[in-house]
Amino acid sequence: MPLFVFMMMGLIQLGLAHQARLMTRYAAYKATRAGAIHRAKKDVMTNAALAVLVPLLPGPDGKIRPPKDEGSYATAWQQVKNNQYQNGPKMVITTICNPTTNGSGATGRLSPNDDFDDPQVASGRDGDWVGFKRTRLHAQITFNYELLIPFANGILFWATVGVKPDNQETFNTLRLRNRTSSDQASSSATTAQTLISHAKQGRYFLPIRANWAMRLQSNVAQGELPTSNDCKVNFNQGS
Repeated sequence: MPLFVFMMMGLIQLGLAHQARLMTRYAAYKATRAGAIHRAKKDVMTNAALAVLVPLLPGPDGKIRPPKDEGSYATAWQQVKNNQYQNGPKMVITTICNPTTNGSGATGRLSPNDDFDDPQVASGRDGDWVGFKRTRLHAQITFNYELLIPFANGILFWATVGVKPDNQETFNTLRLRNRTSSDQASSSATTAQTLISHAKQGRYFLPIRANWAMRLQSNVAQGELPTSNDCKVNFNQGS
């Protein structure tokens, strides 16, 4: 009976997580579209993602109440917008993967002085094949989704993060590799430690990431682009 109950609860939690993954992908699309129009401003992109994820986000009391009509949605949106942390990790994180101000190879270099609609900018003025990427906005949305099903939430969290609750040993079967010293120094390891600290207090957050790319429809604003591609999954496409 305990095994049967865990399997049922685990299936329910996995189903909810799958719904969150689909919503995150749509949020990535909306955020990238907003960024393409509004000069790649990250606050605008984050708000666009939050607007999509409102049905999955908790209010000030920590409870999730999906809006039922326009009025309740407007109220929920303001609550989510004003309470991004909710005594936990930031709900939605926006990362611009491309373009960058100092990109090369798989990323395109762009500056606020470059006109998105200038053929010279998009055609690859440095003679490389990735020149067209200078005018393509590629964003990554990270949604720290809170697992809500009792018992299954803890098991799934510790298995996904790859450590036991005592933070001493990895679940190599699911991670497919051992944790290395470079993992400990990476920003993703720092994020994992933050999630682990909340898990030890009984709140389990699963980071769900989705990417989307779209051609810029406005010039980028000063100070919005990163110097390098800091997205968690960055496949090397060569130069």
